[in-house]
Amino acid sequence: MIVIDRKQSELPAFKPEGRKAPRRAPARDAIYVFNHSGQVRLKRLRDLGENFVAVMSDNHREHPPEIIKRGRDGGFRIVGKVVWWDVRG
Repeated sequence: MIVIDRKQSELPAFKPEGRKAPRRAPARDAIYVFNHSGQVRLKRLRDLGENFVAVMSDNHREHPPEIIKRGRDGGFRIVGKVVWWDVRG
């Protein structure tokens, strides 16, 4: 079961990293529900700038990261951000 905030349908703006190494580990990318080429998907997303989006799975061995260009291959539209989930059986 998941709860989606449909008002959060945009990724945070791309921020290039500075020259110095960060003092702490970066926060994990948020999970979004999105439509890509007619398929509804649930993955972690990161804005890469220049209309590119990184699509990442927590299981990166089985599902390696993908790079998607917005507006290509039938479109890309974010439905909303996942704000809560429960995995109880």
